[in-house]
Amino acid sequence: DAMALKSAVIVWVEQEGFTFDPPINPSQKSDRGFTNNTTGKFLCPVGMNWLDISTRCAIQRGEIVIPSTAWPMMLYNCLIYYPNDPWNGFLHGQILVKTYMHIFVSPSTGRDIENFNSAVTISSIAYAATQARHALSPLPTLAMKDHKRKLPESRVFYGSLMQLLEDLEQKHEVEALISWWNQCDALISNNAISF
Repeated sequence: DAMALKSAVIVWVEQEGFTFDPPINPSQKSDRGFTNNTTGKFLCPVGMNWLDISTRCAIQRGEIVIPSTAWPMMLYNCLIYYPNDPWNGFLHGQILVKTYMHIFVSPSTGRDIENFNSAVTISSIAYAATQARHALSPLPTLAMKDHKRKLPESRVFYGSLMQLLEDLEQKHEVEALISWWNQCDALISNNAISF
């Protein structure tokens, strides 16, 4: 999944109307992450303003360390986070949806789509979010360690999403989320919309 997504995510970001600053080589990872203003915008944690030059520079210089548990803006629809309504658009981000469909639904997955009964799960959404985040990052592998926890940082990120999605206090929001994802999945599986 990670290898195929490395190039695909660049195309999807450009399809969303963004240009890379500085330009990115789709086959390389080193020019992604916070050093690139475009991928940085997608990876910027909710609650931080990437457009604020002092914030952006502090992140890029390493003065603000972004933990693996921080949720990037790319998880949100249109990269918009509503602090008073954090579930609004959460896990609806266009890059996330395209990543999910690329992994689980597209013909390149090798699945027989006509006979594939795909019920979206919280773990499949969290997995796609982890893969999308990694594709935008400069990290060469998913096994890179989180500096505090000594675990792979992708596992820490995935675990933080799963912890929220399995929280019984969030049951109604999660049910609405799964319903939304199943509608997206059905539309794409039936060729009603394309990605």
